[in-house]
Order: sequence, then C-alpha cells, then structure tokens
Amino acid sequence: MKVNRREAIAVGIVGTGAAAVPLRALAAAQKDSVESLRVCGLENPLALGDATPRFSWKLGDTERAGQVACRVSVARSPEDLAAGRDLIWDSGRVAGTSAVDMAYGGPALPSRSRVWWQVESWTKGSRVPLRSKPAMWETGLAPADWHAEWIASETLVAKADREAGLHWISGRTGRTSASPAPSAGPLTIPAVQPSSAARCTS
Repeated sequence: MKVNRREAIAVGIVGTGAAAVPLRALAAAQKDSVESLRVCGLENPLALGDATPRFSWKLGDTERAGQVACRVSVARSPEDLAAGRDLIWDSGRVAGTSAVDMAYGGPALPSRSRVWWQVESWTKGSRVPLRSKPAMWETGLAPADWHAEWIASETLVAKADREAGLHWISGRTGRTSASPAPSAGPLTIPAVQPSSAARCTS
C-alpha cells in the first residue's frame, strides 16, 4: 500500500485546523466576566427574610487583573436595568477591591416583591466596566402578612368550657415543682349533737 505524502500532510493540516476551532471557542468562553451573583450567599433567593440584603459576586479571568471599583444597581425589571431607568437603588461607582458582602442601601422593599440587580466592575487599566447578567431576589412575608388560628382537637364540652373561661384544676400529676402539694394533716370531724326533736321516747 502506497501512501501519498502530500495527501497525508494535507490531512494533518486540516485536522490541526479543526482542533483549533474548539480551542478558540474555549478561549472566548474564558473572557473577562462578572458572575456567581449572590444575595446573602444565595443564588436568586425566594422569600428572603433578611431585612438588609447583602451582595457578593465573583470575577472570571478579571480576577487576575484585580477589581478597583464596582457599582451595584437594583431595579424592578431586567429591562429597567439594561436601560438604566427607574432604578430602586444605585450604589454609584465605589472604589475598592471587595466583591463580598456589599449591603443594600436603598429604600425598604414591600413584602413579596421581586427585584433585579446587576454588578459593574472596573479593573486595573480598564475604562469601560464589565457588566454582569441580571440576577434577582424576592422579599418574604412581613409579620403583618401572617393570619392564622390555633389548630386544636377538642370535644364540644371542652370547647364550651374554654369559651366560658373555665379552667379545670388538674390532679397530682398536673402539679409542677413550683407548686408543691399540701402536706397531709390529721382529719378532724366535728361531733354532731343530736337534736331534741330526733330523740325517741319509750
């Protein structure tokens, strides 16, 4: 079997080019980015009970360059974030390298509200900030939102007694150490004098 060296070399070149395509795609995927957005350590949390949300994020390859400033924006929709309009809160550009535990400084949010936020990060030597994809969180129920009644199993007689305000005294098993049982003493029965009307005569 004869092998044409020119054809073999051409096949090798084509194969090398095909292998380079995924490598270029991988390099593009590893570009600088702001990612892993968290609110109080949670990703897109629902019913967040913390009254003051705290933000954190991570940098992709930008982490090697180092963040020098950041900005957090909060709005009621991703569209408002993209347009930069009707923002609930805008931290403005804040100088610093920290990407952890930035406190929300906007107005109090109503219960059961869904809001969106994103991060812009400046690195050393960059003029245009990197912008993350929008993330969200949802506020939980306020104390005034809870409406409930006690669940109990009782008979009609017990219910009538409870509604009438009757409180039954339990026996010895119902006493606690704070209220000791009274000490037993001698039982005295007064003598009964027979009345004159009850006397029998012969």
